[in-house]
Amino acid sequence: MKDYLRLGICVALLVFIGAFSASAAWNWFGSSAPKGALNVNSVFADPGAYQGEIKVHGVVADSSAQAATFLLIDVREYRSCGQLNCASKFVRVHYTGGELPKLKSEVVISGEMVDAGEGYQLQAKTIQVLRP
Repeated sequence: MKDYLRLGICVALLVFIGAFSASAAWNWFGSSAPKGALNVNSVFADPGAYQGEIKVHGVVADSSAQAATFLLIDVREYRSCGQLNCASKFVRVHYTGGELPKLKSEVVISGEMVDAGEGYQLQAKTIQVLRP
């Protein structure tokens, strides 16, 4: 009888540890963007389809203070690769409202997609830094 009790406790403990590990992994690799925000890959697929103000969730991969622009890559791609140069899809962001976010910052950008002549870019109104 004591052996069954020990076995039951061990099984319950393993189930608890497994559930906790899965929850932690989901939080790190989770595919959901902050509420109402689009991911970079969705915007990249058809940037002209987005009219009016949108929110885009991504990671800063490159920036140019002179041009007041930076590139966003998809958070999931960055997390799976761990490098800024792995992603093949990006959204160019133009922001003149202050300092540009640092490389590898996870951000949510609010703004409008505009045709910049050499492709679309997100004309940012606000930048919310989620993880610097």
